[in-house]
Amino acid sequence: MRRAVILAAAVLACVAPGACRRTNNARPADRDPAAVLRLFPQETLFVVTADIGRIRAAPITAKLGALKVVYASVASGIDALAAVIGLDPWTQFDSVTIGGMSLQGGTAIVFRGRAIDEARVTANARARLANDGDELISRRYGKRTVWTTRKRPETAAVFLDGGTLVLGSNAWVKRIVDLADGAGAEPSAASNPSLVAAWGELSASALWGAGVLPREARDYLEGDFRLRSLGTMRRVTVAVDLTDALDAKLAIDFGDVAQAEDLAEDLATLLARERRAKRDAPAYQALFKGLTEYADGPTFRAELRLSKDAAVQFAEAMAVGSNVAKPPSELPAPSARALTLKRDWLAPPPTDVTLSDVRSYDAWDRRTHALFEVVNRSDKPVVPEIVIRYRDGDDKKLDERHCRVPTIVLLAHERIGCDPGVPPAAATAIYTIRTAPAERAAAFAAKSRVTLKVAGARLERTSGAVLWLEGQVKNTTAAIVRDARVHATFYDGEQKIVGYGDIIAAANLAPGASATFRLQSGPLFAPAKSFTAIGFSLIVPR
Repeated sequence: MRRAVILAAAVLACVAPGACRRTNNARPADRDPAAVLRLFPQETLFVVTADIGRIRAAPITAKLGALKVVYASVASGIDALAAVIGLDPWTQFDSVTIGGMSLQGGTAIVFRGRAIDEARVTANARARLANDGDELISRRYGKRTVWTTRKRPETAAVFLDGGTLVLGSNAWVKRIVDLADGAGAEPSAASNPSLVAAWGELSASALWGAGVLPREARDYLEGDFRLRSLGTMRRVTVAVDLTDALDAKLAIDFGDVAQAEDLAEDLATLLARERRAKRDAPAYQALFKGLTEYADGPTFRAELRLSKDAAVQFAEAMAVGSNVAKPPSELPAPSARALTLKRDWLAPPPTDVTLSDVRSYDAWDRRTHALFEVVNRSDKPVVPEIVIRYRDGDDKKLDERHCRVPTIVLLAHERIGCDPGVPPAAATAIYTIRTAPAERAAAFAAKSRVTLKVAGARLERTSGAVLWLEGQVKNTTAAIVRDARVHATFYDGEQKIVGYGDIIAAANLAPGASATFRLQSGPLFAPAKSFTAIGFSLIVPR
């Protein structure tokens, strides 16, 4: 949320609203939070407000701030801009309110704060625009100076006083100026009883929003049999409270009890399906666990309650997913992490299994990786058990983790990657490798693993933050194979491991059939030049 607020300020500087000039005759705006409704025209249909003070003070905010590295490209650019213009929205803004008729037009943003260095922002905006071949244009409107740019004349900005800045379409900025100065008799959004009621109910929340459906829109929907049920919708409100947990509440007011009940039933069915589909994703399971929905008379209600840790986990999962397609230039490069790897002198490792030197690094996914390559150097199957015991700089034990081989059993001369991660304070790691007896390993390989053929695999040359491998996996057995998987290990030019990835290519694969796969690596230690790929299933047909 902090970054979102700063981003809003960055937009001001880029589009020139930050270059609005304070007029000497501007009277101070009413600082009552609800007074912002009196700045929006009467036909305003939605209002969304962020109370920056409450967000700053919320216990969860510091934890969410730790996600900066995941949003590194956005955060660094905005932080740099904020430093140049001499404006810190996080401490200088009290609230940000967006209101309008639609997201495409007739919209305005009201920033309310204090101690904004207008002169510095103006100078910066002029310099930025000049570098882009653009210029700042001013014109008088009533008592105010309204600012636009030559290339974007449809967007305007104005200072109403030393702590109120408005950015919006030209038409709406003019109307907001008239409302602020009391020019004319035009009514404001404060005359809309539904929005006023929502403000009274929700304005104690850190984030809230309300939207109303006008009479003409309801008439249109009720006249279309496909959309008739939506015509009973009167008002939608959302409120987010940030205390020891994240508590978000949604309410949709209908004129029809049956419509609220139908929506609750449809959503319950959808959530049940999504719970099953994402049963292996802890972040989503925490999300589903904290979600409730029900019909309260003609009102549909849904509430999402997440602990601080669960909220951070979900936000992180969403951010990591969005970063996958970004070019490396927009993400922080992996930074090597000092970690000394030692073998357990009390349990000498077997000769048939070796562990490569660790590649330990901090990556953009906020994880410290400990990347190993496990190699079967024998002509027989092996079942390795690899335990990593981490110790701090004072040689005190921190944690014990297993370096799990995805295939469980390694066939002759196979090599595969694993990554148990690294505790924050780890300085050294001691590894122990044990293997099952040869006879048991051979029996386990026959009963617990199906080997599939990987064909046509090739690296996909993309500019994303991860590497993609595409190809086909073929069932060369005489039985249907369930959960056909592919594991790929990636190497640099010196054949040292730099990353790996896994994917389920097909839920069921008939005898002789092939399935196309597109496998994604995790964050790489360095650019990959080559790979190995293994097709397998851990469900042996009976």
